[in-house]
Amino acid sequence: MDRISKPLVSVVMSVFNNELYVKEAIDSILNQTFKDFEFIILDDGSTDRSVDIIQGYTDSRIRFCRNERNLGLRDSLNRGIRLAEGTYIARMDSDDIASERRLEIQAEYMERHPDVAMCGGNVHYLIEGKIKRNKELFPCSFQEIRIALLRYNCFFHPTVMLRTDFIRAHELYYQRTFADDYDLWMRIMNQSVLHGKQMINLPEIFLNYRIHSSNFGKRKEEIAKEVTDIQKEYVETLDLQKEEKDKLIKGYAGQLSKIQDISENGRILMKYARQMIGEMDDQILLVLSKHYYELCYMYSEFGISVFHVFCRFEELNHVKLKDKCRLFIKCVFKGRIHKPFYKNK
Repeated sequence: MDRISKPLVSVVMSVFNNELYVKEAIDSILNQTFKDFEFIILDDGSTDRSVDIIQGYTDSRIRFCRNERNLGLRDSLNRGIRLAEGTYIARMDSDDIASERRLEIQAEYMERHPDVAMCGGNVHYLIEGKIKRNKELFPCSFQEIRIALLRYNCFFHPTVMLRTDFIRAHELYYQRTFADDYDLWMRIMNQSVLHGKQMINLPEIFLNYRIHSSNFGKRKEEIAKEVTDIQKEYVETLDLQKEEKDKLIKGYAGQLSKIQDISENGRILMKYARQMIGEMDDQILLVLSKHYYELCYMYSEFGISVFHVFCRFEELNHVKLKDKCRLFIKCVFKGRIHKPFYKNK
């Protein structure tokens, strides 16, 4: 594709055997209100009609590349990032549908905020062709995100826009096989802290995020192991005593054996947050409360005493009544019902 000047945004999407949904994904990008972009589509060895569908487009903004062999999502995306010519890199998945103003809103925000290295957004869910509104928005500010990332992936991968020169300067490419995005966000966070940058989520809905049989719940054990490893590596960098780090690591790995260790983990989380932020506002307490709630939820097999431990820690009790009821019921049945629903791919 011949260009007089480089595009402002490079949209990077890897495709593997997604003939059912890839057309909707491509159309949602080509129909954006924002026009100054290139669309890098990498076919990662598809054996269905995906390639035929992609090659049916004649839009000059599309840069279609075929991997010589199936690289897997991690290496295919890294290839796309290296090919990108835009000031910003926007991720897209081949089974999702972008809202028409997604690139416009994110590009304008990144242009106005040069200190932002990474910008994400929120989604609605697309389940069997029906949209389910998402009522739980991810944390927005960098302070909230730094706390949230200690426990969970608080970015929807295909909503992310990255500052290309920052990513390349610090060699921030995908490295892990299963929790590749969570690992990358952790490393972007560390570099952002070192170099005075930020990571943020905008409150807008940028995507209809498709949930279907081929992307829901696959490789749970492998993902869980990598997530635990990533959390352990990050906890080791915190300014905490060794025994405090050990308790956090055991807590996230599901290895606590005493009820009192749960509340002790809550105390350690509060200490970490105060070290990082100082005075805590309601939004920070909400993020910390979610941490503590999910920790208690993990150990509901200990019974109703876990619910009492949760309720007694008033500073970390800022969750909705329905969530408290959910924890109570799970503790009554000692963890045998209400398995958690993980939203991220």
